[in-house]
Formats: sequence, structure tokens, C-alpha cells
Amino acid sequence: MLQVDPSKFMVMISSNGYQTTPDLSNRSSIIRINKRSGYAFQTWAPGGIYKGGMREFIQDAQPLILSSVFSIVREWHRQGKPRTQDTRHDFRDWCQILDWIVQNIFHEAPLMDGHQAAQARVTNPDHTFLRLIALTLTKVGKLSQPLRAGELAELCEEQNLYIPGVSKEKAHDEKNGATLMGKVMKRVFGEKDSVIVDIFTITKTEKKVGEPGFMSYPTSFYTFHPPVTGPSRSESGSQ
Repeated sequence: MLQVDPSKFMVMISSNGYQTTPDLSNRSSIIRINKRSGYAFQTWAPGGIYKGGMREFIQDAQPLILSSVFSIVREWHRQGKPRTQDTRHDFRDWCQILDWIVQNIFHEAPLMDGHQAAQARVTNPDHTFLRLIALTLTKVGKLSQPLRAGELAELCEEQNLYIPGVSKEKAHDEKNGATLMGKVMKRVFGEKDSVIVDIFTITKTEKKVGEPGFMSYPTSFYTFHPPVTGPSRSESGSQ
């Protein structure tokens, strides 16, 4: 058995469907990457100080980047090592010091804004699953379209997404999939008409459907709305 000093290491996990226990989520710093459609990373032309893309820039400019980090720490120390009173993370020292730096040196939103919602999501299989559906709807161009539970189950079948509570043996059962998709939505929505999962808002509406000449019946439709983009903190003065 090899003993390792954990103070010198960080564990990083990258996943679109990360799930964990509440205990581990309380010890995690969850980072979301919000991709910007059509965004192109900066490149540096040959002949300049830095060449290539982002990876090459980090490699070539490592001394500059590290000195920038040290400058931030030095400024925090010069101002008396202040901290905020934010208690939304179990690692209070880390959270409060970095929160002060983020707000007062970078002039950005509080560090833990949105973090508790992310923690709740990664400990809830239903929320993790709905986030995967939202990302899939983004990919196939069906955001903002009202869809029934059966249509969402069909999407899962097409994209190889497994509904929580459905065994792999029954994953291709169309009727079973629609029923269990409805149960997932009932657990998530309860009596609410709108829920937020990560950066997406999902709304529920009821409409009467039926064939002409037959009795209509109320059916729930679910609409996954894209994230709202607005002015940055520096533009609006708030976050």
C-alpha cells in the first residue's frame, strides 16, 4: 500500500452526466462550461511572441500566467487577507477567500452563485437525466418545442439515453418508456409548472388532444427553454 499526501493533489472529473452523493458534492467545486455557439478561440500568428492555439499559448506563457496568479495573491495579502461571510460551501476558508478575490479584484458575481443548485442536480438522477435531454434537444434543434412524455421517450431511444428506473432489457419498450418518462416528470415537477435544471428552464403545460370525432383528453407537454443570455455584470452592474 502506497500512502499519498493529499495536500499536493487535486482530483478533477469531467462529465456531462456526473452523479455523486450529497456528502461528496459538499466537498466539490462544480465548474460549468457554458459554450458559446460559433465562438472561435484566439490564435496567435507566426512571428509573434506566442504561436498556435490556447494550449501552445499556455505552454509558452507559463511564467506570465503564474506571475499573474502570484500578483493576485499578493494584492489580496496587501489588502489584509480579507474574506467574505459566504457559508454556501463546506470548505469555508477556501470559499470565503476566493469569493472576496472574485468580487473585489475581478469584479465578478459571487463565487457560489448557482453552486447549490448544481450540487442538488448532481445528487439527483432525475435532474442529471433531464440535463442530458436538454443538451440532446439543443443538438437536434428541438429546444422551445412542446413535447409529450412519449416523444421524449422516443428521443431517448434514438439517442441511446436511459430513463432512470428503466432496465436495459426494457429500454426499448415504447409503452414502458413513455410511462416511466411521465413518472420522472411527475417526480421533478410535483405541483409546479416550471423547474430549472442547470442553465435550462423546463415548463409544463396541459392541452386537450384527440382524433377528430373522438373524445379529447388532457395531455402534459414539456418545453425545454434555452438559457437566457443577457448583459454581463460589468454591463448591467449586477449579476
